[in-house]
Amino acid sequence: MSKLKSKTKYILNYPFKDYTEHEGINNSSFQSIDPDRDGCPAIWHANQINKPTETSSPALFFGKVFHKYILEMDDFFNDYTVLDAKKKQEIYYKALDSGSKAKGFSKSLGSYKDEVARLKRIGMEFIEPELVDTLGEMRTSVSKQIEPYDDVILGTDRITELSVFAELYDFQGRPALCKGRIDAYKKNKKIVDLKTTVSASPNHLARHIPKMKLYVQAAFYMDLMKANGENVEEFWWCFVDKRAPYPVSYIQCEEGMLNLGRHEYRTWLGWINDGRETGNWSGHLNLIDWPDYFIKQIDML
Repeated sequence: MSKLKSKTKYILNYPFKDYTEHEGINNSSFQSIDPDRDGCPAIWHANQINKPTETSSPALFFGKVFHKYILEMDDFFNDYTVLDAKKKQEIYYKALDSGSKAKGFSKSLGSYKDEVARLKRIGMEFIEPELVDTLGEMRTSVSKQIEPYDDVILGTDRITELSVFAELYDFQGRPALCKGRIDAYKKNKKIVDLKTTVSASPNHLARHIPKMKLYVQAAFYMDLMKANGENVEEFWWCFVDKRAPYPVSYIQCEEGMLNLGRHEYRTWLGWINDGRETGNWSGHLNLIDWPDYFIKQIDML
């Protein structure tokens, strides 16, 4: 695992792979320690020893290309190749040529698929033209709906995909090295986190934000930046609906939510520091908070 020379640092243009390999507690790991999300210190610790293998899925791939297209459009086609009819034909005939000379490929779809697989293995990533069309429509929606009052997501004077590292402290004042990957940041002003969602309606988000504890990430990221000497003032979410015409909700994380998020992550850092000091990683508490509807059913008998 890589280590930083300085425990407080933020890095521009840092490859995501290098970020993931650096030591540090990230926000995503808190899910495995949070009792409200079926976690506990023992599960968190086990995940750190045997990190779950990241598997690709259509949802993860879409999230990756969506972020790239919205936040770093100028660099998008350096990373992705559109697999349109012209490109398919080019690969197909290249496969036939190489196969006829070296591997005995027959003139079939199999040689084309083999060539695509080979190109993927050497790092080329393909996207279908229909996906590019969708991404373009989503970017247009973001531009039209938030540009009048946001200068971060599509602005020029901002930093994107920022890797940040710092020691944060539990309630006993004990440090823990933490890290975050910030979508968009305007210096000494605000952080914006870009997300796609099944619905960007205020009614859905009023349930989704507390359920997923997104306010913890907000407080965590703001405190990481402040530990690096940045005077960040605000945290906003930009939620983009996955359904056409891709409506957008742009929501600020309010001070009370930030305080709650800070209280929660500092509590979890305390549990982590306890485990590191004692070697005792506690399991689930043997207390169940029965839901109200169940208690009412019991009381009715």
